[in-house]
Amino acid sequence: MRSAGLMLAAVAAALVALTVHLGRGLAFPPAVGAQPVPYGELVGVAMAVPAGAVVLFARPRNPIGWLLLAFAVFGTAQDAAAVYAVRAEARPEERLPGASLAYSLGVSLWVPAFAQLILLLVFYPSGRPQAAWWCWVNRTTVGSTALVTAALAMTPQQPRDRVWGEGPVLELPASWATALSLGGALLLAGAAVLVLGGALVRTWRSRAPERQQLLWLLISVALLL
Repeated sequence: MRSAGLMLAAVAAALVALTVHLGRGLAFPPAVGAQPVPYGELVGVAMAVPAGAVVLFARPRNPIGWLLLAFAVFGTAQDAAAVYAVRAEARPEERLPGASLAYSLGVSLWVPAFAQLILLLVFYPSGRPQAAWWCWVNRTTVGSTALVTAALAMTPQQPRDRVWGEGPVLELPASWATALSLGGALLLAGAAVLVLGGALVRTWRSRAPERQQLLWLLISVALLL
């Protein structure tokens, strides 16, 4: 289990390096107000790699380390895919394959990354939900995450987003994509509110050292978001 966790950490680190490598020589027009490589986002996501590796090495059967590493992998994969799609659009002479798939992943993988933070609050710090009914919240989180991720990956590209790269690998009708996105987002937002409220209540009722552990996590998640 420790070896598998270290492999996940290595994958996330490699994706950070790949994102920077793919972004070499690329620049958006000044009017866009952004650059292809989101360095600030990369640093924030990469910070979860050593934290997840340390926790997983110390407690390999506790899901906390795995959730941190999953957050890092999803986040860095999204950045790498997005920059890959931009490079494929900007440098057609390089003939990069799979640009449409990269675009779909680059606009949608932030959703499962966000979901890892919701699940993290449920399992932290013991690695087990505090009550049986939290399992339903976890299932709602996973199901709505899959729904929103798929909907975003297949949402028709807006003209103003053309600068970000190729279009989706598969496009749904705009009305379908909007309905799926909104429905899944409402479920995911409801789960997030329940989990955050539950974490605040647990923090209020708990004693040391669990209160300090929960406070550290809540502060970290708030800063990250």
